Amino acid sequence: MKSSTRRFLKISTHGLKGALSLVLVLSVVAGAAFAGYPSSYKKYLGSLREWTRHKQWYSPKTMQAEMLWHATYFSPDFRRMYTKEIIKRKYMDPVEAAQFVAQQEREQAASDAFFIGLYTIKAYREFSMGEESFWEAVLIPESGEEIKAIGVEKIDVKPLEKILFPYLGRWSKGYRVRFPKVDAGQTFTLVLRSVIGTTELKWNLDADAKHSLESLEAPFQGEGE
Repeated sequence: MKSSTRRFLKISTHGLKGALSLVLVLSVVAGAAFAGYPSSYKKYLGSLREWTRHKQWYSPKTMQAEMLWHATYFSPDFRRMYTKEIIKRKYMDPVEAAQFVAQQEREQAASDAFFIGLYTIKAYREFSMGEESFWEAVLIPESGEEIKAIGVEKIDVKPLEKILFPYLGRWSKGYRVRFPKVDAGQTFTLVLRSVIGTTELKWNLDADAKHSLESLEAPFQGEGE
């Protein structure tokens, strides 16, 4: 996704490299003993809330939840906070941090990514790029064009993932889903669809910008622990 005048999905080679390389490597790694760490994690959780959407799917017969999903969009702002938090959590030295920052810059430039936390009943569990996948992921920009995923990677849910994405419950599965870059406009929708129906999550950048400060005061609480 591209944008020259809007705060959106494509990273300029000057913008993010300056912000990540200088701010993250110098201020984070060279900072004195990770001072103020709880406050920085709260800011990370605020960014996580700002860029995450979620929805539940109930059985019409039993009214039991058959599917619960959260999706976090890796906007330039969120990836910056994500990168900073991992550097801290893994106690990276300056060389390791610089390499990790460069990796994140390449990933941001190559595609648009979402982290998805998915809980479903067993029959609906398969999610991949293969023909056997129960779910298909589609991104719909403001133009209405359907963009299919170019990658679905299952992520092991370890302690670090539960810290970074605290909406992951005991039975949740984690996935990294990537799409090619497109011009999405101010709103875009992430869709999961299958033979049983369609569920979608929507992002509105104008609204996101307005509630970002409020998000910092209402960080996520873990679910399903």
